[in-house]
Amino acid sequence: MIDSRASLARTLSAYIQRTIPPEWADAIPMLLEQRDRVLRLVSSGAHVYGFSTELGHLDQRETPASSESLLHAHLVGPGTELDVELTSLIAACKAEQLHHGHSGASIEAFNGVLDLVQSPIPLAGAWGASYGSGDVVPGAWWAKAVPVALRAGDTIALINGHFFSTGIAIGVSARASDTIARLVSELEPVTQVNVVPYDCENVPGYRNLATL
Repeated sequence: MIDSRASLARTLSAYIQRTIPPEWADAIPMLLEQRDRVLRLVSSGAHVYGFSTELGHLDQRETPASSESLLHAHLVGPGTELDVELTSLIAACKAEQLHHGHSGASIEAFNGVLDLVQSPIPLAGAWGASYGSGDVVPGAWWAKAVPVALRAGDTIALINGHFFSTGIAIGVSARASDTIARLVSELEPVTQVNVVPYDCENVPGYRNLATL
């Protein structure tokens, strides 16, 4: 069972300090072994969704070894800028998700996500776009920034899951928490109430997230 509080603390710590938690690094042997198992299954002729097939209603079609075409098929909608702070925070959410395993992502893709945690860049994409499939469209725009050549299965591993909306939610919550704390502080002589951002005080190197 995943400890959600530990996951949140690890994700925030990685984002705030721009460092890689030991748990993420320790997961690499497991990720390599799982990747090898999936590739052996593909080599046996099995159809593995997103690895040897296209996605969605086209999953009966075979796909080339490169995942680039699958990624570009999801780059739809008009582009707007995404702050570098959110780029890093979203990357930290994706790294936390991937390090638990069961995605089949290549180590190159995993390391590319870790690079984006530490050295984020500003992005443009359709962050509010969707066709009813959750994060996959904004996730694809974000994954476009991962600095590696995508291999078989990497597209589905990078865009799948609710990492994008989770990163946005954490950023918005942090900003709201700081705003509330500031407003209450201004009213403190009347209310005598202190508000501390949830759990952030326990994260090493905590800094104000209100700029998100």
